[in-house]
Amino acid sequence: MSKGNSFVLGVVVGSVIGSLTMLLSTPKSGSELRSAIKENSRDLSEKLAHLKHEAKDFLSLIEKSTKEGTQVVREFTEDVQKTINEWKKDIEPHQLNIQREMKEIEETLQQLEEAVTANRHQITE
Repeated sequence: MSKGNSFVLGVVVGSVIGSLTMLLSTPKSGSELRSAIKENSRDLSEKLAHLKHEAKDFLSLIEKSTKEGTQVVREFTEDVQKTINEWKKDIEPHQLNIQREMKEIEETLQQLEEAVTANRHQITE
């Protein structure tokens, strides 16, 4: 049972118990008692109708909030994906330049190693 249903059930049971306690604790004649029961029954019916209306409004509000929240999350996700894609496009040229420069550095290091090795062979001969 959900919290909302438990709350509604608690209000109804509390109202019924309170009404019965009030009716049984006051000395009245039969016709007065019947009249009081009818009045309390009418009041209880009105309260239940009002409570039912408020519960429907509350559920409607929750449904609307859920839909709006879902839309906000969807839009946020789309914005993040768009930003990431734009960032990737922005850094791509730099990434290619860095890769090219790293390759040039590796080639230069390889040439340097070959030169050092050749110099060693010349010195030892």
